[in-house]
Amino acid sequence: MSTTTETTDDTGTTMLDAAVDQARADVEEQRSRLAQWEAKAAAAQHELESMQDRAGVELLEDPDAEEHIATTIAKLQARITLARKAITAQRPRIVHAESAYLAAEADRLEAPLVEVQARIEAHEAKTAKLLAQLEAHDGPYVTEKRLVQEQRSQNVVWAEGPPVMRPPKSERMRAEALAGRRQVQVLRELAAGRDPRPMINGWIGVSKADVYPECVQGPDALVHTPAYLDSVTALRERIEELEQARDVELPGRLAEHERTAAIEDPQSQDTYVGAQLRHRLASIDGELVQARADLAALTGSEA
Repeated sequence: MSTTTETTDDTGTTMLDAAVDQARADVEEQRSRLAQWEAKAAAAQHELESMQDRAGVELLEDPDAEEHIATTIAKLQARITLARKAITAQRPRIVHAESAYLAAEADRLEAPLVEVQARIEAHEAKTAKLLAQLEAHDGPYVTEKRLVQEQRSQNVVWAEGPPVMRPPKSERMRAEALAGRRQVQVLRELAAGRDPRPMINGWIGVSKADVYPECVQGPDALVHTPAYLDSVTALRERIEELEQARDVELPGRLAEHERTAAIEDPQSQDTYVGAQLRHRLASIDGELVQARADLAALTGSEA
């Protein structure tokens, strides 16, 4: 590669990096604005509730304060209404900023693939030329991988087990390029506001963990994928269900069983039911510990 080409590539990379950084900063700014309006709404709501709680006492102490109190309450209600309108208007701006960020990440990830494809084409052109020479010299050529596949299809038995298939270099290069293109596709889907899972599910022989680019993986990702958010929600719901069962449902069922058992024959089937309830109650704490640990690992924080 010439010095001019290297300089051009470096400049392009720098511009893509700068675009991602700017898009990231915009997302953070838009989220900050939302947080500010949410804080204003919460503060006004708290002040309104406080004013309403003490309004009666203040009126009894100073009946002339009625107009002041009514005016203050009206102003607080207006502040809350305005803050909520600002929140509603701000949320689409966050979605737009997140979409722009994901598109910028896709552009940065896609840029090197042009050079990768050029290398693949050059490699395959050279391979075709060499194969033509080889076949002219020694007859048709079959790759080691293809040979092993053919032998397996014919139920060939190897004395020391089948050999390990080593795909040609060009096949590995194409696989790496395909993986990169698929990550770009995932980012484009996310940028368009679509869940990429239906698309991913249509890809055969693909590890779901490998198709998500690093920029959208883990708790520190600026924009989380629907799959990640669903996993977090499922774990939180699981923890709530276990806590409800431990603190309310099972103790209630066990108490009802014991009341019934005190009246009926203690040797009846209810004795077995009671033992099962107590065993389930005792086992829940361990499940809660595991679920909370899973959530902490997923979110990077305590459950």
